[in-house]
Amino acid sequence: MKLRIPSWAIQPLLLLLAVVGIVLLVGAVLIGIILAIVLFPVIALVNLMRGGVGYPWSVPAGAGGGAPSRSCPTCGYSLRGLGMRGVCPECNTVFGFDVEVRHEVVEAPQLPPAEKPPIDADRR
Repeated sequence: MKLRIPSWAIQPLLLLLAVVGIVLLVGAVLIGIILAIVLFPVIALVNLMRGGVGYPWSVPAGAGGGAPSRSCPTCGYSLRGLGMRGVCPECNTVFGFDVEVRHEVVEAPQLPPAEKPPIDADRR
């Protein structure tokens, strides 16, 4: 025996299925948000107690593998975090520029002597 659903009942059934689907989706999103709110501080606290910075994504010291640290050639101040070129914040030494001082003397081109303009006879 086949189950026959009357045509007048199909639309309310589809609506009921859509509402149930939306409720399940909203519930899953809310559960995810609540878990994130609860678990984030717990993970941060555990990491802090283990000697980390307190953030779950923090990298242990020395594990970064980033660029080598640089220091100012004059005062030894750490220039980490600054650009490849700039000024030391401690002693104002310029770093990262290839400065080449040229001592060649280049003479400016000489202009020919100016001719005296003609003077009108009326202006005398």
